[in-house]
Amino acid sequence: MFTKKVACYQFGDCQLDVANCQLVRSGSPVSLTQKSFELLEFLILNRGRILRKEEFLETLWEGNYVEEANLTQHIYMLRKALNQNRDGEIYIETIPKNGYRFVADVEEFASAAGIGVPVNRPKTNDGFSEAFREEIQLEPTQDRQAKFFDRSGGRKLLESDRLGRKRVSIPVAALFVLVFAFLAGSLFFYFAKHLRASTGTDIGNKSIAVLPFKQIGEQKDAKLGIGIADVLIARLANIAEIDVRPTTSIIRFNETNNSDLFEVGEKLGVDCVIEGTIQRANGSVRITAQLYDVKQKRQVWIEEFDEKYSDIFTLQDKVSERITQKLSSKGAPIDFASLPYKQYTKNADAYRAYSMGLSYWNMHTKEGFLNAIRQFEKAIDNDPNFANAYAYLADTYGHTGHLSDLMSADTARAKGAEAAKKALSLEPENAEALAALALIYANQDRRAEAFDLMQRSIKSNPNDAHARHRISWMYANKGRIDQAVREMKTAQRLDPQSAYINLFLAEMLLLARQPDTAIIYLRKALDIEPTSEMARWRLIEAYEQKGLFTKALKALRAMIRESEHVPELRLVESRLLAKTNKKKEAKEVLKNVLSSVSPGMRNRKLIAYVQIALDENSLAAKEMVGAIELINDNIYTIKYDPLLDPLRNNPLFASTLKRKETAQSW
Repeated sequence: MFTKKVACYQFGDCQLDVANCQLVRSGSPVSLTQKSFELLEFLILNRGRILRKEEFLETLWEGNYVEEANLTQHIYMLRKALNQNRDGEIYIETIPKNGYRFVADVEEFASAAGIGVPVNRPKTNDGFSEAFREEIQLEPTQDRQAKFFDRSGGRKLLESDRLGRKRVSIPVAALFVLVFAFLAGSLFFYFAKHLRASTGTDIGNKSIAVLPFKQIGEQKDAKLGIGIADVLIARLANIAEIDVRPTTSIIRFNETNNSDLFEVGEKLGVDCVIEGTIQRANGSVRITAQLYDVKQKRQVWIEEFDEKYSDIFTLQDKVSERITQKLSSKGAPIDFASLPYKQYTKNADAYRAYSMGLSYWNMHTKEGFLNAIRQFEKAIDNDPNFANAYAYLADTYGHTGHLSDLMSADTARAKGAEAAKKALSLEPENAEALAALALIYANQDRRAEAFDLMQRSIKSNPNDAHARHRISWMYANKGRIDQAVREMKTAQRLDPQSAYINLFLAEMLLLARQPDTAIIYLRKALDIEPTSEMARWRLIEAYEQKGLFTKALKALRAMIRESEHVPELRLVESRLLAKTNKKKEAKEVLKNVLSSVSPGMRNRKLIAYVQIALDENSLAAKEMVGAIELINDNIYTIKYDPLLDPLRNNPLFASTLKRKETAQSW
């Protein structure tokens, strides 16, 4: 224990009261989540030093999987809580492509009351203050109790020794994989029988979200949480009568306590939410599964199962039988084997690697994809017949732009096609493999085959939001923009908490000349991911399409102050100035941008936009010839772009666009 403590940090008009876990600004307390509080202290402790994003994730999330967007969301909320930029004060500085740095001057005090005597801050090896370490200290092991919550009637406590105190060596991954898989088939029969009987609601068109089951007790493996939920989701997704939210939706709730499940359900746009817990000890397993009706705001089902562990697959049979019997007690016996579900693998190590790979894949970042490749390959090494591991490996390789530092696009596509074909040799209608191969073929000028593969993928799994997104841009390229919008609306319904899906829907709506509706989804995307530069960019375009040029210009200039893509944003500024009758100023901005970038780095499309706004359509048409030649598989972004309407009758532009459409042959 240290003899000196820092109870409070003071900077600007703010105090971080470590002793009382509170942020105070201008004498008034400011609400912060626990994770945001920890993040702010970590920044202050390392003030003046650039902290890379990986350092935040490793230190504050202890190496557990978490989306990078989660970090940027907390940074955004901290800046808002600190009132950064409102009075010109900068506390947290963004270092483009590196991370963040706390830059304000800080004083340390030994007492929070009245700001006491400054002290020298003792450092620990992990960089945290002693006060912070004490704040997150777990209670003594002997005082812990495993808690089961009954939301319909209060709290029940199950002491650890009820299941016995002796630890046993049960493979965590294997046990969890199976336990959750057992529950999946049973839940369908609950919907079909129990829920209909108790609420009068028919099974048709039910939607459900499966949250990661919580692991209670001393032995935990947090990295398995998302992968375990994925097993359950995969099983329910094969039942046509149920819309189940994909893993990409529920992953965002992994770092929250989910105390208000009804709020979570409303955010996900579902009728029902499933959550549960697992505890194991002394050769026994206790499973608690609960289901909640979101609209009626009540718990409608809870069940606990205790089973002795003998071996993994015996446990599977026992738990499956007990749950199905329980849920079908008023009906005829159910043939569990007839459930439309395929078991991913019987190899626990393979599944654990696969689940981690899936978490990395969901990040959709360069680092995420590189880690995903390693994990999917590890899964295949452990189980060479693991079709889904091959499928997601193929899909990862299909995102060639993220792998350019590792291999060429041709090499990545070749590897991806090989993995996808292996998956399809094991499971001919594997939806994930079909979608992956479609993505690869679309970028290899095999567009007709790609479209057919996407149709097969959706037929195999109609609840995959990513597949709906991919076929949406295929429809747009085929000249069916209305169908593209419909597919994206389906994708958004399936995955309403995806910032990316909301953003892409808004992009399609802008191309369909529906800016008012696009603004709704852009604001939703920004609610989910406040730092999304692309969402802010598209919102400016929506204002512009509505003729709100002054409002668009104001939003743009706020963005310029924070962005690293200043030349591109200056081009947007130039065209908006032209549209507000400030053409002289617009030309000056354009001139400055063109002189600051090399010809090879010029954004031809953005330059053409400016020239159109300046009534220089002939120059714009010439600029667009170069832009069109660079388009690989998204010709619809030119074909339907409202900003290019003044060029539609220009012979050079029209002939170049027509030639490109014919060459792409969607």
